[in-house]
Order: sequence, then C-alpha cells, then structure tokens
Amino acid sequence: ITIVEFFDYRCPYCHAAAEWAFNVIRARRDVRFVFKEFPVLGPESLEASRAAIASIPQGRYREFHRALMAHRGD
Repeated sequence: ITIVEFFDYRCPYCHAAAEWAFNVIRARRDVRFVFKEFPVLGPESLEASRAAIASIPQGRYREFHRALMAHRGD
C-alpha cells in the first residue's frame, strides 16, 4: 500500500493530518508513505519546503518534517 501526501507546511489541514500519518508509518509496515512538497501558500511555504529538502542528504528529512509539522505559527 502506498499513501502519497501532498502538503504545505503552512496548511492547517496538513498539520491536523500529520499525527495520523506518523501513526500509520509507525504502526503499519506494509504501508509506504510518500511525502510530496506542495508549497502553494506563499514564500514562507517555499522556504520551509527548500529547508526540508535540504535535510534529505543529511538523513534528517523525517525528523525535520515532523518538527515543522509540530510547529504552530509562522
């Protein structure tokens, strides 16, 4: 099973769904989760998306993604 999530770090609905996504990742080994950056809510979204993508070579994407999704406010 593959779940593809298109998200924006400034989207309140994406923030609300983030915990569910991490619960699925943690509980279901038969599910592959694909995160797709979709920064459409302004320049701050684009900056957050670029920072998250920059964390990939460091092996920190999931941790960084989770931190941004847990953050409240701009």
